[in-house]
Amino acid sequence: MRTIRTAKKRRAFLTAIAAGNSVTAAASAAGIGRTAVYSWRGDDPEFAAEWDDATEASVDLLETEARRRALNASDLLLIFLLKARRPGLYREPRSVHVGGIPEAPPIALTGQTATVHVYLPDNQRRRVESNDE
Repeated sequence: MRTIRTAKKRRAFLTAIAAGNSVTAAASAAGIGRTAVYSWRGDDPEFAAEWDDATEASVDLLETEARRRALNASDLLLIFLLKARRPGLYREPRSVHVGGIPEAPPIALTGQTATVHVYLPDNQRRRVESNDE
């Protein structure tokens, strides 16, 4: 049986998502099946965008609560928030050594992106055997 799409169910689902509920819990609160909301999302780009906005609102709630807890009681949580919001200042520098060339310098990962050049030896994997001899 197919779920009938109504504005009321749509609004109830999006409100539940924005409040921080899982997709399953939000669908249940709206009286919709979990697979139905994913079907709606695939069929309706406007609904998908509203769902994404509601998800962002729920993350904002989590960040607000994390900040409150960090300022009131948790040094560790405060450190995580600072590292997330000011990585250049508070996050430890990271580097990665990619195998293949042992003498290659490590790659420093700073900011949100990094360019990685990787050497992958052939190891004879692409060699074509021929019996024409």
